[in-house]
Amino acid sequence: MSLLSLTLAVAVPLEIDRLRTADPDSRALQIDTILSRNKYPTSMVAARGDDLMYGGPAAGADFAELARVLACLAWAPGGVTVDNIHYCARHDLCEKAAAEMGAA
Repeated sequence: MSLLSLTLAVAVPLEIDRLRTADPDSRALQIDTILSRNKYPTSMVAARGDDLMYGGPAAGADFAELARVLACLAWAPGGVTVDNIHYCARHDLCEKAAAEMGAA
C-alpha cells in the first residue's frame, strides 16, 4: 500500500466526519459544490499525479482536494472504493446498494 493510500485512509474519514457535523442542507450544498467543481476529479490526478505520489509544489492542495472529493463520494449510496479501501458515510446505504447489484 502506498503512502498516498495510507494518508487518504486517515484524511478521508476525517473529512467524512466533518461533513457529518454539518446540517443536512449545508452538507448537501457542500457536496454538490465540491463535486460540481471536480466533475472530472481524475483530471487533477492525471495532471499532477506525480506531485501527489512523490511530493511537489501543489501536493498539499491536491491531496486535500482529493480527500474532499472522496469524502463527498462516500456520501453516495454504495460509497466509493479507491486502492481497495472503501469509504462510506452511511454503511446502510452501501449494504442496500450491494444487495441491489446482487439482485440485478
